[in-house]
Amino acid sequence: MVVRASCFRDELVGELDAKLRSTSTLEGSCAELCDGLQRLGFNSFAYLRFERDHRGAPVARAISLYPREWCRRYVEANHFSIDPTLWQCATRITPVAWHSLRQIQKGWCESSAIFEEAYGYGLHNGIAIPLHSANSGFSVLNATTDLYGEESERLVKVFQDIVHMMSLVFHGHIEDRIVRAKMRLPEAKFQYREIHRFIRQMEHLKSSPMVQP
Repeated sequence: MVVRASCFRDELVGELDAKLRSTSTLEGSCAELCDGLQRLGFNSFAYLRFERDHRGAPVARAISLYPREWCRRYVEANHFSIDPTLWQCATRITPVAWHSLRQIQKGWCESSAIFEEAYGYGLHNGIAIPLHSANSGFSVLNATTDLYGEESERLVKVFQDIVHMMSLVFHGHIEDRIVRAKMRLPEAKFQYREIHRFIRQMEHLKSSPMVQP
């Protein structure tokens, strides 16, 4: 059973890597990752990347296949500033499940309310993947599912490691394209001061040992 699961993981991740290598566009790369995630039961994802531009100014870039209405709401409500998936991943090197974050965030009304709102847009559960770059950059990939309750929790538990590896492959592909092909990701429409605050905090954390909650 373990060998079979390992073979399935290696096959799926290897297939994604091969497809990304043969894809020349951002849209194509996103489509390949989405297809791989859907085969596991995850119907959407969002990739946020934080870095400094050539002038040293903080920049947030985003790729999102979430519903447009939720993306609009997320920006308008400034959810970025309190999003638990971002702040938890900033201190981690391993994935964390959304349903686990709900437990961690109990008592923090504003943070936990984000999950309740997202639920209303079909984002019922997910996995947040921290992706730390060699430079000062930092990214988070969230893979989400519209399954309910215990079914979604089982999905996350079973496929968390595979989603982690797929995310690393996708992130590496994006990093390579940015450096070699000068590919530019869409800029996120978050408040500048919040982006600046988050990146400064990330840079501080990178100078300290990673903390696993």
